[in-house]
Amino acid sequence: MPEEKITKDDPGQNQRKRRFEFCKGHEWRTPSDWQEKVQGVGDMKDYTYYPKELKARFARIRVSWTYMTKAEKQKPAFLKPKRGFKRKEYAKVLKGKVFGLSASNGQQLLAHVPRPFTSKAFAALVRRRVGPFLRRAFPGRQRFCILLDGEPLLHAPEAAAACAEFGITVLPNWPAYSPDLNPQENVWPWIEKHLRKQEAAGDSFAVFKQRVSRAAAAYPDAERLVASLAARMRECIERKGAMTGR
Repeated sequence: MPEEKITKDDPGQNQRKRRFEFCKGHEWRTPSDWQEKVQGVGDMKDYTYYPKELKARFARIRVSWTYMTKAEKQKPAFLKPKRGFKRKEYAKVLKGKVFGLSASNGQQLLAHVPRPFTSKAFAALVRRRVGPFLRRAFPGRQRFCILLDGEPLLHAPEAAAACAEFGITVLPNWPAYSPDLNPQENVWPWIEKHLRKQEAAGDSFAVFKQRVSRAAAAYPDAERLVASLAARMRECIERKGAMTGR
């Protein structure tokens, strides 16, 4: 019988404990409390461009179900697209990286960033895009708190210095490997779904990147993301720190 592919892994006992303790520390916050506390949630994402000759096979591989045994189903990232291509074929694909930030008032920022992405590049992005975006989104506000995951480059001294110039602090003690708790993660699959519907076989990489930006701009529920932190904390506590269904 067809089985649905697994996309999230068990974080393990120690990480479940850290997640539980973090969520318990914020258990009292209501959706409106979160919107007052956190002005934006951010994350990075890679998008893969497949040239014309590989698109049809990629479409077959990326379906949400496949035939597999129960044992195979427990393997993380079962049947990634790369498995469907020979090494020389996969060398033809191109990777695009984006940084997204969804503000508590529903405004969104999506920035294409260089690969490899470094702490120095992120510091430049904060000064050029992130800081000005937050000031425009919240006129008159001098200080901002944003949620970022534990990616080291986002918290390096260069990045912290750039954030300080705009009065930006990062929500502290974020538990590692917790994509289900970061609302920005909800944006990525929505973009992916609509991107793949819209892209054409003959698209260049430049056009592909434009389609990513347009799909991001069309995301319909941005104003609900920060407020959803309340439900995410509650569900994580109920599950004793295990991954939620979000």
